[in-house]
Amino acid sequence: MSEKRIIASIAFFFLVGIILHLVPALSFIPMAITDFFLFVVNLIVFIYVLKLNSRGTFLILFLASWIFTFLSEAAGVHTGKIFGMYQYGSALKVQLLNVPLIIPFNWVMLVLGMTSIIQSLRTPSFLVPALAALGLVFFDYTMEPVAVALDYWSWQDAVIPLQNYLAWFVIALLVSVFAVYYKIRLDKKILRYYVIIQWFFFLVLNLFYRYFDA
Repeated sequence: MSEKRIIASIAFFFLVGIILHLVPALSFIPMAITDFFLFVVNLIVFIYVLKLNSRGTFLILFLASWIFTFLSEAAGVHTGKIFGMYQYGSALKVQLLNVPLIIPFNWVMLVLGMTSIIQSLRTPSFLVPALAALGLVFFDYTMEPVAVALDYWSWQDAVIPLQNYLAWFVIALLVSVFAVYYKIRLDKKILRYYVIIQWFFFLVLNLFYRYFDA
């Protein structure tokens, strides 16, 4: 299947996800398969990026980034000192140390995708990581209310702290710095469109929950 068809398929399934989430009688369907769906989509995007790069270098970077984000999440959940006081809910079921295993996978692919978007704008290399990190903060700002509503996670006193966005910026910055420094090739449309499609998914649900959900 061509890259364009795969991008179209990913967009279609995210669109179906939006519809299913907005129909109460059907919302149990996406809630039951979120882990599996995100794993499959991230794996597809991962394989496309892997083919562009030296496998050894990319796999080392990816694994190091996954471990870094996982340990950041684990420390955050158990101490509240990184992102603020929060805990994961039941929607993301496959967990280790109270952290869903799909979270660091999705994190890393989103950072690489945002880095790819910034690079595609012919941005000077030294600015790419900071702008990619800012893009991820904006992504998280759009996602947070939806993630809470869908029981991905919850915040103490139902307040999303500024600390969370600062942590997102720092972690995304470090992962992006490594990708740029080691000259990881990220010039794949599927990687960029994955970020855009997922952001659109959260944007639509964010607007619905904010303005239309009684």
